[in-house]
Amino acid sequence: MAIYFHTDITRLSFRELWRITSGPGIFLTACVHKILGIRGTARWALRHDDEMKAVAAEDVPPAAMRALLPMVEELEDAGARPAFYTVAEAVGNLEGCSAILIPREKNAVILALWNRVAITRRGKETLGCVVTSSLSEGTYLSTTNLPARMNTPPEYRVLRHRNAVPAELLHRHQDSLAEFGSFPTMVPDAESAKRMLLAVKRRNFEWHTSRGVWVPLTPREMERLGITDKERYRSFRSPLAGRRRRGYRPLLVLEQRLQEPR
Repeated sequence: MAIYFHTDITRLSFRELWRITSGPGIFLTACVHKILGIRGTARWALRHDDEMKAVAAEDVPPAAMRALLPMVEELEDAGARPAFYTVAEAVGNLEGCSAILIPREKNAVILALWNRVAITRRGKETLGCVVTSSLSEGTYLSTTNLPARMNTPPEYRVLRHRNAVPAELLHRHQDSLAEFGSFPTMVPDAESAKRMLLAVKRRNFEWHTSRGVWVPLTPREMERLGITDKERYRSFRSPLAGRRRRGYRPLLVLEQRLQEPR
């Protein structure tokens, strides 16, 4: 069953607000909204499905494939093998795609990530890589070159190396597993990778909804946004997309940052 949700910035911590904002002015605007409890009207929505959908390489949008291919080739040269691709459910102003690979050691899942957000006219493209292992004690270890955005569940440990290329991240991740003496769950094939990613996806959704950050849309909000079925969801576009009015810009930029990878 699909659940449509948006982010309630009043439930984010001040540290999270600082991470996702691009300047002092937008940060102060977000802080005022948090302190005064101003939630505003939902102008966009994301979709959560309790499944992990795989697509073939030929079904990946050309722009995404052009961006992902160099990372995939670099990881293949480092011994990883491609498993499948995933394409995010589009919301009109957001495109996203991931290439999933399995390292030579078969003890982790690698995600090469691409997304493009176009709430404002300029839009923004983001690339990154995450290597994640599920450990025997029920925790997760991730190594990534993506910056911190929103907080992660307490059982997640994330090592960030901002300037590292994908192959370097893979080597650093394996070194960290050895250093910590961790025993990762083996990931021998694509189906195992799907199961692990689905577990991570479920836990993230549970975590953010339990602390009130991700809020499911009400039927009335879905109707107002034109979200009635899958096809209409795909064609949904924020009513504020492309507007240049000064009063909207801080919130539009903040929304753009909220839709970037975590």
